[in-house]
This record gives sequence, structure tokens and C-alpha cells, in this order.
Amino acid sequence: MRDAAAKYENHWLLNCLPGMAVIVDEDMTILFANNSVMQALDYLQEEITGIHIKNIVHPDDIKPFLERIQNTSYTGEMPQKAVCRIRKGNGQYMWCECAFKNALNDPAVEGVIVTWHDITKYIDKEENLKKHNEELRKANEQLDKFVYGVAHDLRAPLASILGIINYSELEVSDTEVLNSFSLIKTSVNKLDRFIQDILSYSKNVKAGDKIEQIEFKELLDDVVSNLRFMNGHVSNVAIKTEIVGDAPFYSNSNGIVTILNNLISNACRYYNPQSSAPVVEVHIALSPGYAKIIVRDNGIGIGKENLQKIFDMFFRISADVSGSGLGLYMVKDTVEKLKGTIQVQSELGEGTVFEVEIPNAA
Repeated sequence: MRDAAAKYENHWLLNCLPGMAVIVDEDMTILFANNSVMQALDYLQEEITGIHIKNIVHPDDIKPFLERIQNTSYTGEMPQKAVCRIRKGNGQYMWCECAFKNALNDPAVEGVIVTWHDITKYIDKEENLKKHNEELRKANEQLDKFVYGVAHDLRAPLASILGIINYSELEVSDTEVLNSFSLIKTSVNKLDRFIQDILSYSKNVKAGDKIEQIEFKELLDDVVSNLRFMNGHVSNVAIKTEIVGDAPFYSNSNGIVTILNNLISNACRYYNPQSSAPVVEVHIALSPGYAKIIVRDNGIGIGKENLQKIFDMFFRISADVSGSGLGLYMVKDTVEKLKGTIQVQSELGEGTVFEVEIPNAA
């Protein structure tokens, strides 16, 4: 085998290759290893020449590795690169990316050239990333359970408080006491809405990326129906809806509901009590490329100084404004997840217009 190896020692191509390279015959016996192999794997030429290549490939990787070499030998084609572990002289393994070239018919080679380069550090990074991602996944699961547990535990006593107040109001006629009850109910309802918003955000985050055909009329009817008696305000606000176009539209239904529910509920919540005809208009235009959702109201409006802040988490225009400050944050976050865009125009005392475009996932 030393004589066989000597045949390649002065082969300019093999010894000029920047990476590791070996030549194997049709029986997978190593005929020659270049200087890079000696240096990287800490072998002597006589230690590696004449052995079957499976002796330096990890047992778990040898089958696909040999299949690639044999395929190259028989077809003369260069298959896709293979990734495997190569054993070093000290018994440790390094991850390598391998490529194969059929040179059996080349008189100067008469074998298959196997080249590889060390990718151990990249594999280690990938494994560490997988480990950290798994730890994050478990932490998120625990956080979800914590959020749901705390939210449900908080809402139960709030419901009891409201029940006691409602009963007490029937038994009391004193105006001052009734006013106090009303203030308590307002605060309890505000806290309950905040908890519900936290739950909605948690559900929205883990809703996933499931794509399905969206039936906008059904979703819109459900959203409007659920908002009819929100805080006693919706009864004062007319909700007009219009859907134009019949192109099949595909997206994430949970995301679409989040967008519609928050935009319409905000428009209803911040209606202008001075208006003789408060109204929210919802216009949806469907096309093969995208869905455009426009929610327009004649409510109290938003000042220009606050337009860039309304999508921030927990942002509220003032402490007197109801709401948790999560609704519009969830809308923008959902729009971005669906690879869409959102724009807003508003004037104080005149109303607000939100325009959302969501690409058709079909």
C-alpha cells in the first residue's frame, strides 16, 4: 500500500487542495490521503492507507456515506454533499461536509476522490441553538400555563364582586351608595377587560400559522354580534359592514379575527357621545392578491402627537381612557405575522380610519 500511496504523492491536484481529500478504490479502501488529512486528523500516511474507509467514519453515518460513494462510482455523477463524522487519530470525531468525484477512469487517479471540510463548530452552534430553543419552548409553555392560571383565578373573585354588587343594588335606594356601587362596577369591569386582553394576547401569540380559507361574512357577523352589548356602548353605535369581491382568500383565521375584533371594538368603545349618529363602517375588499380591510368611525379621534404611539404595548392616551393598551399592539403584531401592512389616519373630534392589507396566502 505504501507503493500505491506513492503514486499520488506528487499529484499536483490532490496536494494543492485546500481541504482534506482521500482517494478510495471501488472496494472503498483508502489508497491515499493528502497532507491536510494528516494534519487535521493526526494520522500518518501508513496508518490510514490501505484501511477501509468505514474505519474512520462514525458507525451511525457509514451507511449513507457508503451509498453516496457507490452511487458516484457507478453513475459517474456527483451526488449532493453528505454530512458525517470522521474519526481522528485520538479517537475523537469531527463533523465534516463531504463531496465525491468519480475519477476511476482518470489514469492519474483511478479512484473516487472524497473531499471534506470541518464543520464541527457549525454543528455545535446548531445543537446549542436547538437546546436553547427547546428550553425557550418549555419556558413559554410554563408561562402560558401561569398566565391562564392567574387570569382564571383573578376573574373568579371579580365575578363574585359583581354578583354581590348587583344584588346589593336591588336592596339599596340611597343615591350616594348606588353611585359608589357604580364606580366599583366600573373599576371591576375595567380590570376584567384587562385580564381578558392578556388572555387574548396569549392566545394570539400561540395561535400558530395554520392557513385556511377565510369566510369573511361569517367572521364579521360573529365579531359584530359579540360586540353589540360591549360595556353598554355598542347599542349607541351603528355598525355597517360591506364585503366586495368573491375571490377565495386564505390566511390564518385567528389572526383575521384578532384584527377585526380589536379594530371594531376600539371604534365602538371610543365613539363620540356628542355625535347624533355614531357609526362604525367596516369595508372589506377581496382580490386574488390580498384583502383590504378598512374600519372607519366618526368617534373622538386621535391627536397627531399620539398616532405613532398607539401601536405600542400598554400605551393609552390618558389614564382616564378605558382599555388595557394591548388591542392595537396585538393588531399590528398580527398584521406583521401575516406579512401585511396597516395605516391609520385620524383627526381629533372627527374620527379615525384604519386600513389593513393582508396578502392572500392562496
